[in-house]
Amino acid sequence: MDDLVGKGLEWYTILELLLYTSASLVPMALPLAVLLASIMTFGRMGENYELVAFKSSGVSLIRIMRPLFMGMVALAFGAFLFSNYVIPYSNLKSGALLWDITRSKPAFNLRAGIFYNGIEGYSIKVAEKGGDDGNLLKDVLIYDHSANKGNIKVISAAHGEMIIDEESNYMILELYNGFSFEEMEPENKQKRKNYPLLRSHFSKEIIRFDLSAFRMKRTDEGLFKNNYKMLNLEQLRYSIDSLQGRFDNDKSDFDSRLSARYKAEPVAKKEAVSTSQKRVLASSPRIIDTLAHSILMENYNRAEQLRILHAATTSARNSKAYVYSYIREFRNKEQWIIKHKLEEHKKFTLSFAVIILFLVGAPLGAIIRKGGMGLPVVIAIIIFLFYHILSTTTHKLGKDFVLTPFAAMWISSIVLTPFGLWLTYKSNRDSALFNFDRYWQPIEVFFTRLFKRKKGNEDSTANA
Repeated sequence: MDDLVGKGLEWYTILELLLYTSASLVPMALPLAVLLASIMTFGRMGENYELVAFKSSGVSLIRIMRPLFMGMVALAFGAFLFSNYVIPYSNLKSGALLWDITRSKPAFNLRAGIFYNGIEGYSIKVAEKGGDDGNLLKDVLIYDHSANKGNIKVISAAHGEMIIDEESNYMILELYNGFSFEEMEPENKQKRKNYPLLRSHFSKEIIRFDLSAFRMKRTDEGLFKNNYKMLNLEQLRYSIDSLQGRFDNDKSDFDSRLSARYKAEPVAKKEAVSTSQKRVLASSPRIIDTLAHSILMENYNRAEQLRILHAATTSARNSKAYVYSYIREFRNKEQWIIKHKLEEHKKFTLSFAVIILFLVGAPLGAIIRKGGMGLPVVIAIIIFLFYHILSTTTHKLGKDFVLTPFAAMWISSIVLTPFGLWLTYKSNRDSALFNFDRYWQPIEVFFTRLFKRKKGNEDSTANA
């Protein structure tokens, strides 16, 4: 709202933005709508004993659900097409439009008693505004610093009139009975520190201001089309292959540069090495490295050794910074690839969520046997909140490299799938899951037997 308010946007621009933005809400609204509709439908059928009539005629719940399940499959296919083609297009349109709105200046709004600095190079203040359209001004004060030399020119007028030409994007100020103050810059600046002041009186003066900067300028949408949210499935897979190939090449180049930078060089020794020592050294590379290290430091005096250690320490610090800079760069590139992969799986999770939430909602409505907007709405919201929180959490974990993209996008559906199948099985067998007496009866029997046992022990103790 902060980006929209005060920009002087046309109603159709706001409507266009809301229309494109609403498409991104479908992945959240559609599964909830399916869940709520299935619970309400089967709950009303159970409340009106229609399911009892079906089952008494030999029609099972699965058979009742079959045509609706085929309808959900068709809806899931439509959801995939919507997610693959409509949502990327709407994201492109809304992203470009919102970018243009954010970058546009606030609408021209000259208020009384407040300096207005929206026009570049000018500061305008009026004491009062009058007239039907607020175009009559009183006590106008204008600071002109358009020459980038400070406030060297000031215009003051007793009253004036403001005329805005929307076609040519100009605002015309007609000022009356005023003065103009301007500091004149001398030819030789070194001789005089103070500039002469030019004061002139006018009975009428016309000033034109260009208002074209206040109009929203549309940016080329091609600048945003490479974002992963603006790509369909085919484009996402192509981008993933390209990004992964460049990422692998960058890692290979880094490995080769790092290996060349730290390649071990042979160290010459001042004293000659005997033939027997050569045989021992050739048979054990570790001894070569150890001896080379000891020989390296022994070939120099103490001052040179300190200089070598200082240079080695500096080189190690620079190398650490060099490696860490590449680690951050590689992590950002890998995270960008992960976002593409998450978006790829997201094309399918919406369709699968429609089917799964139907399998959860339909048998649940048959079990609770309540229709309308009461209990079904509460149960649907609780289930959907669990699904939404789980999917949002796993999606964030996928971005943070904790989960793989497949696991991050499919865990919520995988968790609800056995729950939906279990509910379908229990409902098909007329299991009263929400019969609280059934759950309370074993607990009551347990405590009853426990208290009877304690009472019997107390009676036997008293008799003894």
